[in-house]
Amino acid sequence: MILAVLLWTAPAQAQAACDARAKIITRLAENYQEQPRGRGVTARSLLMELFISPEGTWTLLVSQPNGISCLIAAGDGWLEIPYIPDGPREKI
Repeated sequence: MILAVLLWTAPAQAQAACDARAKIITRLAENYQEQPRGRGVTARSLLMELFISPEGTWTLLVSQPNGISCLIAAGDGWLEIPYIPDGPREKI
């Protein structure tokens, strides 16, 4: 996965590797078999997405409203932790 970040990184001073969202998603699927597994919208109206492969590689992607996305972090060894609800809550 580090290779993917290196391939997308522009000059060394670049903060994050950015490109058109559709291009990045295609690369993640074709090169790493990563698919979206979760997403949410930040307070600044940015789309944050987590892509995970069956092998456990993962990428965190943030997308702007203009369609440009940036790789924020990537790694391997992803482990899914099942959600266990707390049960009913008391009303105050």
